[in-house]
Amino acid sequence: MIAVFAVFTLVAVLMLVQTLRGDTTLPLVLMIGWFVALVANAYLWLFRFAGELDIVGDVLMASGVVLKRQIPLERIVRIRPMRGATSIAVIEVDGQRPVITLDAFGFRRFVDEMLARRPDLEVTFRS
Repeated sequence: MIAVFAVFTLVAVLMLVQTLRGDTTLPLVLMIGWFVALVANAYLWLFRFAGELDIVGDVLMASGVVLKRQIPLERIVRIRPMRGATSIAVIEVDGQRPVITLDAFGFRRFVDEMLARRPDLEVTFRS
């Protein structure tokens, strides 16, 4: 994912340099859309996505590039897929922002461990 973010950034810098040089061959709408997508992806991947999930005692440890959260397991309401996105899971937390993570590479084992500790937890997977 870092490679995709790097390409987004490189293209954004190239567009900015091209615009500052006075070359207006790219439509303004395309450039604005590209920068909006870059900022949205930077926010999501740096501040919202948890790339690493772990359960220590009765606490969920969620961490990403900048994100570091500790959530008591009893505060977790449910685990569900993100609407409109494939392979992204949302861990809803009572009274707090949800934890967003990828539904891949061992996520089902993580959910099984959560269910072993919280059998009442509502879990929904994409079919």
